[in-house]
Amino acid sequence: MIPFAATVLAQIEVMHKLAPRAFLFAYDATWKKHGSFVNALKTALAKVPEAHVHGVVVLAKAWFSYQVAYAENGPTLKNYTDNGLLRFVKHMIHNLASVPMQQMSIDRYLNIEAPSNTPLQPTPQKRRG
Repeated sequence: MIPFAATVLAQIEVMHKLAPRAFLFAYDATWKKHGSFVNALKTALAKVPEAHVHGVVVLAKAWFSYQVAYAENGPTLKNYTDNGLLRFVKHMIHNLASVPMQQMSIDRYLNIEAPSNTPLQPTPQKRRG
């Protein structure tokens, strides 16, 4: 067991093969019909086969859609026309919980050679009792 007062001695980069999660949040959309929205989303996803959208919500219309993982024959969507925000939040929480989480260093994305000014923080271990 690591003592509570432990400090971070070195930063180690950890890479996961699992793709990041992608969510789209819109207050409104110009599509009048849900079917038109779904067709436009499928068309956009078909243009970029590497893309995967884990959830799309349109608040004003209560629409929610998500892309089915590992579907064959192009992008497959599950679509709903009620409780869009509730479905979006539930689906997002479930998807984010499936991804391993560590503290992130933004330096590599900014092409900064020096380590971050903010030291990594140890994760306190909670005692079960």
